[in-house]
Amino acid sequence: MGLNSLPSELKVIIFRHLHDDHRNNDDLTQVVRCCRNFYNLAIPILYSSFNSETKARSFALLQTLLNAPGLGRHFQRLIGLREEFDQSPEFLDVFSRPRFHFDTKTEGLEEALENGCHDNNMRRRWSQTFSLDRCYEDGKWFDVPGNWDSITALLILLLPNVLEFQLHFDTAKTTDHQLEFIPYVFAQALRLQNSNLQSTYCLRHLRDIWLSVDKSSDSKSLDEILPFLQLRTIRHVSLYNSNTDEGSDDDMKVPIPHVTHLSFLPTSDIDSRCLGNFLKAFTGLMSFSYVHWSRFDNFHSHPWIPSKIREGLLYSKDSLRELTLVNEMEDGYFTSNYSPRGRYVPRRWLEHELEPRVHPIGSLLDFRQLRRLDISVIALTGRVGTDKTGYDISHGTVRPRDVLTHEQNLRLVDSLPDALEELSLRTCFGDIYLVMEVLFERRRNGGLQRLQKVALYFQKDFSEERILNDESGIQCEMEGMYLGIRVTRLRVKLFAQIDD
Repeated sequence: MGLNSLPSELKVIIFRHLHDDHRNNDDLTQVVRCCRNFYNLAIPILYSSFNSETKARSFALLQTLLNAPGLGRHFQRLIGLREEFDQSPEFLDVFSRPRFHFDTKTEGLEEALENGCHDNNMRRRWSQTFSLDRCYEDGKWFDVPGNWDSITALLILLLPNVLEFQLHFDTAKTTDHQLEFIPYVFAQALRLQNSNLQSTYCLRHLRDIWLSVDKSSDSKSLDEILPFLQLRTIRHVSLYNSNTDEGSDDDMKVPIPHVTHLSFLPTSDIDSRCLGNFLKAFTGLMSFSYVHWSRFDNFHSHPWIPSKIREGLLYSKDSLRELTLVNEMEDGYFTSNYSPRGRYVPRRWLEHELEPRVHPIGSLLDFRQLRRLDISVIALTGRVGTDKTGYDISHGTVRPRDVLTHEQNLRLVDSLPDALEELSLRTCFGDIYLVMEVLFERRRNGGLQRLQKVALYFQKDFSEERILNDESGIQCEMEGMYLGIRVTRLRVKLFAQIDD
């Protein structure tokens, strides 16, 4: 049976497979040229997404879209250019060759800017960026067209049906090109959405947005993220490479009730007070995930204060269903015999910079819709500090302080809402089974009746095999099975606690 005789549905599946396998994209390009039927089926797949890996590719796409604007309606995913592409050797090499030239007089460029930008001054500046730009590399200046901000902004205007957008930008004020045109496009789309006007420039299909914010010591990066999240169509927001200093205690001025899913990937080091204040802008979150990143060799990392994060989450207490709150690095110091890079650990670092005191997140009973909780044990129980006897200065290590007290066990179990169905406890240690006994007791007394799964995560770097497989763990699993709760015990690497 020939390919042409197959049903259209099967052809689409085959073409999508070719598109997903980047090695076969040239094959899909050849398929488009076979016949009109193949063209109509393959073109929406071939132009469904675009990754701006280089500025040369972005300029090539711009030329294609300006000459054939209809292709823009097929794009659903756009990964925007990164600022460093302005300075990359690959980019400079490409534009130093006479074979590649972006004609700034390409038919449709001025028309696209005129249709998408109604501010004459803004449009004039925007147009000039495609005429000439200067890059410095290896002691030489290069004349190249455009900059990353103007290119990405124009691409957004030419892709009216985009569903997912990824953007990387630097909040520091030391770069040559600051965000100007991309924020303008988003602000214009917001005005169009608020006016309920039907326009190809209102980004009415945009649902997911990924923002990567470079670290900056003098900039509140979270504040600079907010303008990108105000579009009413956005539902899922993922942030990564975020770093901030302490934020103000003032409430966020602009509420963002439409965002339902907010996550910080495990590369963020944010002051908990700033994060708590940031969360006050979100009043309808259904899912929130934050994995705090603080490197062992960085003793200036921001403190871990779960109670401050909870203050911001309270604004979504009536809608929150899934919560992930993990401090990936810091707990290891106080649950194991560990020395950063095997070196001597001064007492002043252990007593001051590492801040052994951790205040618990507090009760989660107000979160009546919470179904899934993934959290560090220490965030629920708190930690009052480490005794001097906990330090082994001669070997540069830290020993576990004590087992959890009965008061801490009760605090942990009593803080869990009855709607909870799945519970994951991170950075567990040997006496976590005492916590489980209190949890089982609450189950027998009529609480936590919806709880079905409990996952206990032990760190390979800190917990011995015998802790995972001792008799107490086996008894815990058996008792959980008797009560209708599946208890699993897992050992994970310190740097990979979160499982997708």
